[in-house]
Amino acid sequence: MTKKNVRVLLAPAEFRETQRVLMDDGVYFIAGSSSLSIPATHTTYIDQSSTRLWDMGDNVEAVTPGEAARYELAAHLGDIRRVGWSRNDITLFDHRVPLYFSGPGRSEEYVLVDLVGAYHQIYRLLWLDVSYPRALGGRYYMAGVAGALESWKAARNAVVGISRSREMTAYRGYNRYSITTTNRYLSPAFWATICSLLCWVATEAIAYGAVYINTDGYIFPSERMADEFMLFLLRYDWLFTVRARGPGEIRGWNSYKVGAKETHHYKLGLPIGGKEFTSVNLADAEKWSRYWLRLRRYGTG
Repeated sequence: MTKKNVRVLLAPAEFRETQRVLMDDGVYFIAGSSSLSIPATHTTYIDQSSTRLWDMGDNVEAVTPGEAARYELAAHLGDIRRVGWSRNDITLFDHRVPLYFSGPGRSEEYVLVDLVGAYHQIYRLLWLDVSYPRALGGRYYMAGVAGALESWKAARNAVVGISRSREMTAYRGYNRYSITTTNRYLSPAFWATICSLLCWVATEAIAYGAVYINTDGYIFPSERMADEFMLFLLRYDWLFTVRARGPGEIRGWNSYKVGAKETHHYKLGLPIGGKEFTSVNLADAEKWSRYWLRLRRYGTG
């Protein structure tokens, strides 16, 4: 008989102390973003601050974002053994979210525009087994999963992490190991499609004058540029918000001030300067814009 796993909820300080003790004692454990699992004792310690009460079918439990995401994937997509993809598709995991930095600068009218729940906006219109590039259709439509997780951002984002998770991190003492795992929700094309759609939006943002982009956040040095970009977002039915606006400075990557918003690095005075760089490289942006409209039409019937 398989021994049932024991779950222990800990306050954040207790969770950190438990991890320290396990490492000092050389105990082998698997580390998640908010959990520590000891296979030898079938015990999992969980940072209680990361949990939320969630309806798990038979009962309501305090679960982590990843646990809620996996439950809803199973509940809405059924008994998936494997998302079908070929060995060559593994290179699709090389796709990256858009990052763009045009260099340090100052402005009296910076505007920071964010897409609201960018991953969620995209994958609610996708299939987990979507084909790349720009296919419509599949067995595992994600609208149900997206709807179930709509109220919990961390769980929404966990879906994307699960879809590309190929390894777990384990420790014995202070030695770190990467363990290859079997993941029935692994989908290279799903990840690549999300990245490509975000890169299309980033390509447009740069054309409208953005000077800084991190995944789904865009900084513009003038109100006019930001307004034109937001009109573009409205035309394509993206949900967005203005996170901050006003005088500011961009010192380097992840170091900026826009109006009242300051990053932690900016408050520390780090870093100063920095070279321009970009991960935005999408040659067929127009095709992705048409694909987005097709997804929207499909999703809204």
